[in-house]
Amino acid sequence: VSTGPEIWRDTEGTITHFVSSMGTTGTIMGTSKYLKEKNPSVQIVGVHPAEGAQIPGIRKWPKEYEPAIYDSTSPDRILEVSQPEAEETARRLAREE
Repeated sequence: VSTGPEIWRDTEGTITHFVSSMGTTGTIMGTSKYLKEKNPSVQIVGVHPAEGAQIPGIRKWPKEYEPAIYDSTSPDRILEVSQPEAEETARRLAREE
């Protein structure tokens, strides 16, 4: 089972937003395609590191090096995350979740 069908099944189709880091962009591309086919109003949010941030697992690709599978029309929004924001969020999630 891939990510999109699993999320759709586990949320019983009630998902409204999908937020994904954008490393190789495979997860956000595949999952967004599936979720948008199921419900076009699902909001797809991609996350890039802000300038200077070195956050493992995500990267901001220069236009000329974007992965071939990346479709810039797929995410409804792209957010940039700073290094301090990423570290604080990881710590908060570890405490709260």
